Amino acid sequence: AFCLDKNKESGQLEVYWEGDDDELGDGDDVEFLMEHLVRISDLRKKKLEFEDKFVWRNGDGKYDTALPEELDYFGETLQLNGKMTTSEWDAIWQYCNALILALGAAILSLADEVSLDESDYNLVLEMSNFTSDTDNSNHEEL
Repeated sequence: AFCLDKNKESGQLEVYWEGDDDELGDGDDVEFLMEHLVRISDLRKKKLEFEDKFVWRNGDGKYDTALPEELDYFGETLQLNGKMTTSEWDAIWQYCNALILALGAAILSLADEVSLDESDYNLVLEMSNFTSDTDNSNHEEL
């Protein structure tokens, strides 16, 4: 298990692995984390496609940020047809982006331990939106 913390002085994300140095992640952990990083990153590429399918639009065909006031949320007149509001959609993607960032940071923290090859290293940087292994200041929201 790992934790992320933001260094108050540098603003950098720091990864802490639970346990002592002998319990740091290994190649199997990196493989597991990479699998999920790739899966969620691929999902993120389809965000716009999914938005049309899962986000409710108002009568003008525009995405709406909240349920319409004239409809009773618990009443029978609500016609969202199983779709969600944009605020719900945005919260889901904020979570997905934070998860991608966390997975990427965890993988990069083990790069030296498991001899992560350069192509995988660069793939993690790209998917996690890191510009280098130490520059993660563009993730201020964490």
